[in-house]
Amino acid sequence: MFNHEKLKELLLSRSIEQKDLAEAVGRHGSTISRIMAGDLEPSLKIAERIADYFGVKVDDLLTKN
Repeated sequence: MFNHEKLKELLLSRSIEQKDLAEAVGRHGSTISRIMAGDLEPSLKIAERIADYFGVKVDDLLTKN
């Protein structure tokens, strides 16, 4: 499961706006907003793009049980 809280932390810690992330991964800002709210699970392809954008592994963006 995608860890939307981790995504919020990455955006805040790097002073990146949702619209900039959306543009970088090829999605609308509303899609990123829904992912950040935990209302939408990103596809593996989008999770990989987000991870690449931040220079982290996809595993770093997943909830660990």
